[in-house]
Amino acid sequence: MLRPNMGRDAQDYVSRVTVDELKISVEGAGEQEFMRWDQLQWVVIEATMEEEGRSLMWRLQGLGVRRCRIPFGIEGEQLMLAKLQNLPGFDVLAVAEALCGSDAGRFICWRRDRSV
Repeated sequence: MLRPNMGRDAQDYVSRVTVDELKISVEGAGEQEFMRWDQLQWVVIEATMEEEGRSLMWRLQGLGVRRCRIPFGIEGEQLMLAKLQNLPGFDVLAVAEALCGSDAGRFICWRRDRSV
């Protein structure tokens, strides 16, 4: 499963994300971990202000403590986004707000309990 407490070093850890019909896989540091789509509970974009400027990170939460942070611009991100956009009730406006904003914040793109 995905590292339960992946911290701010996610950009150093994660090198690639891949998706298929059953799961999302994250590769990095010689390891591959995954989360099944049916375990996914919510998707958030976190915007933080750092010395280098504004940084965006995907945060996927699964059942229990399963979660993952995936930096924007990582290999496979566009395919992941296409799959996420197929989730019922996925909020593309939240993605646009995260991309166009200039402040730090959290942008909730999808929650399982709101998709029914």
